[in-house]
Amino acid sequence: MAYRAIIEEEAKRLESAYTIMTAVLSGGGLDLGGKRIFIPTPKRFSSFFTGLHEIGHIMSNHHSWDRKPEYLWEYEAFSWAFNSEQSSMSGA
Repeated sequence: MAYRAIIEEEAKRLESAYTIMTAVLSGGGLDLGGKRIFIPTPKRFSSFFTGLHEIGHIMSNHHSWDRKPEYLWEYEAFSWAFNSEQSSMSGA
């Protein structure tokens, strides 16, 4: 599976508003103010999905001032990543 290519394709949808930073990490993270997304290098499904999840935070329009509970942010990012992964697997 071309995990890196899928991540790069999804990152294009961010219109260069954010910088994707890959590294050997156990998890991902966001720097909303600095417009950076930290994701593990997508070598296996788990790191690939973590990358999609972090992109999902941006695609779900999360901001530090939106006052949503953290669990809702995580649910929305997970849902976006899951739906994106389903689309990429089906070739849609």
